[in-house]
Amino acid sequence: MSDTVAATLSQAARALAAVSVNGRSADEALRSCSIAAGNRPAVQAITLGSLRWYWRLEALATVLIGKARLTPVVRALLLSALHQLEYSRNPPEITVSSAVDAVRLLKQPHAAGMMNALLRRFLRERASLSARAFSDQVAASAHPGWLYAALREAWPDNWQQIIDSNNAHPPFALRVNLSKVDRDTYQARLQAQGMISQSLAWSATALVLEQPALATDTSPAALGQSHPCDPP
Repeated sequence: MSDTVAATLSQAARALAAVSVNGRSADEALRSCSIAAGNRPAVQAITLGSLRWYWRLEALATVLIGKARLTPVVRALLLSALHQLEYSRNPPEITVSSAVDAVRLLKQPHAAGMMNALLRRFLRERASLSARAFSDQVAASAHPGWLYAALREAWPDNWQQIIDSNNAHPPFALRVNLSKVDRDTYQARLQAQGMISQSLAWSATALVLEQPALATDTSPAALGQSHPCDPP
C-alpha cells in the first residue's frame, strides 16, 4: 500500500509543481504526467485538493521550512503530503513514510531526511504551527491576496460569508431532462434508492442531493427506468 501511496504523492507533486511553478492549468498538468489509469482518480484528488487549499498549505509549509531551501518539486510534495495530513482520513504514519519514499521516486534522495523531519514536526506541533501560519488572514482565507482584497472591497459586509461559501464543499446537483421525465417523478425514484434530494425554487430542473453519490448511481439504469437525467 505504501508503494502505491508514494507513487500517487510523487505524481501529484509533479502536477502541483507544473501548476504552481510553471503556470500550467490543472488539466494540462495532469495530462502531462504518466499516470496509470487505476491511479488517476487518487492523483487527481490530491492535486486538485492541494490547489484548492494551496494558500493555507503554502503558509504551513513556509512556517515549517523556515530558512531551509527545497527544490520546487520537493516543496510541492510537502504541500501534497500536508494536504493529506490536514484534509484526508489516511493514517498519518502512512502519509509520512510514503512521502519519504516519494522523495526518492522524484530522484531527490538527499531530501528524504528533511521531508521526514518536517512532516513529523508538523504532527507534533500542529496546533502551534497552524496558529502561526493562519495568523495571516489572507492565508487563513485560502484565497490569493488579490482576490481576498477585491472581495473585502466589493462586499464589505458580506466578504467573510463569500469566502466561507467558496471554501465549502460544493453540493451534488443534478439537472432533470424535463422532456423525458418530470422532476417530482425523478426525485421519487432517487428517494426509493435512498438518495434524498431537495428542489430549488429558482430552477425548475434542478435537484440537490443531501449526500454526494456516484454519477452511475443516479443513472437511468441504476434507477430502473429509461429516462435520462443530465449532469448540471
